[in-house]
Amino acid sequence: MPRRFWINLSTFVFLQATSLAQMNLAGRMEVVWIDAQEGQPGEEPSENIVNHGEPTFLWRLRIYLDMPVSERSSIFSDLRLEPEGLQVDFAAIRLFLNAARTVSVQAGVLGTPIGNVTPRRSSKDNPLINLPAMYDYRTQLPGEAAFDYQALRSNRGTGKGLRLLNLGAYSPGAAILVSWWDRLDLNFGVFNYSPSNPYTAYSQLNLTQRLGCRPLMGLNVGFSLSKGAYRRPAPERPDPQQLLYDVDFSYERGHLSIFGEAVWNRWDSPVDDNRFKARGYYLETKYKFHPHFFVALRVASLQFNAIRFPDGIERAWEDDLRRYEWGLGYYFARETLGKLVYQKNVTERVDIRDDYVALQLSSGF
Repeated sequence: MPRRFWINLSTFVFLQATSLAQMNLAGRMEVVWIDAQEGQPGEEPSENIVNHGEPTFLWRLRIYLDMPVSERSSIFSDLRLEPEGLQVDFAAIRLFLNAARTVSVQAGVLGTPIGNVTPRRSSKDNPLINLPAMYDYRTQLPGEAAFDYQALRSNRGTGKGLRLLNLGAYSPGAAILVSWWDRLDLNFGVFNYSPSNPYTAYSQLNLTQRLGCRPLMGLNVGFSLSKGAYRRPAPERPDPQQLLYDVDFSYERGHLSIFGEAVWNRWDSPVDDNRFKARGYYLETKYKFHPHFFVALRVASLQFNAIRFPDGIERAWEDDLRRYEWGLGYYFARETLGKLVYQKNVTERVDIRDDYVALQLSSGF
């Protein structure tokens, strides 16, 4: 196994052995059976299709650790064990700067403060299985490979490139969080990576902020902005930038929960003056109609702009997408949950046959 796995595992075991009496330890096991379509006949399946359309089981174990160090500081982490090995989503130090705990600093591996998905990406809080399309769907814009307009023209819908917000966009960095009157929140951070490409650090740090407000009971509205380099540039060109604006809201009242988000995103071309733009939204609702049962629905859309190719013709660089998801959930016990989910994807140019049906069972402690 890779050295990183053993280092992470040894660190976790050491912390557990030395500080078990002080730490808060929780976890969640998730198992999914998914049966996806096999893709467009005669073409290479899209990377957005799970296991190339072959029925498969997926599993994940999440381990949450929160260990107080003093009255004003703590260490917290979110570890994710999957078949590929142990991954660190969160691992950071939190320091409160005042006695009221309304101002704090965090440093380590953090989720970038954009939207409202990252705090509820666990299967316990996500009423469906996948994240919304703007967090989950891969475009074909390359993040590290050589940039080639010929490939860009022919690879639409293949999912070989970047997401807008890569599964919640985790990155090493630091952030300051401020709360006023239990109504306003400001989260400002600097990070190594961009929201769409959390794999390579660049010469310029990424700046991200979210301003949240709670004007009414149960209602939360947020405005986010992120700017920074997303890939290495061509020779003698500046780092190509990702600029992202986001607005989100949530409303929870009784047995009803509604979440929504809209995003406007722009990537600079690494080789010329083209700009690759994408905008999208999702709207999600969950209703618990029985102590054991709930239903959920999510509608999402992604739209992409036209760019000028070297042949002088303007055409869309990626296929527009509409996604519909339906889910039924059942609580076997308070911390044990089963879901049945169907996802349908409608692509503007051609049906790439990437719909799926899935069953998930998860349980936590």
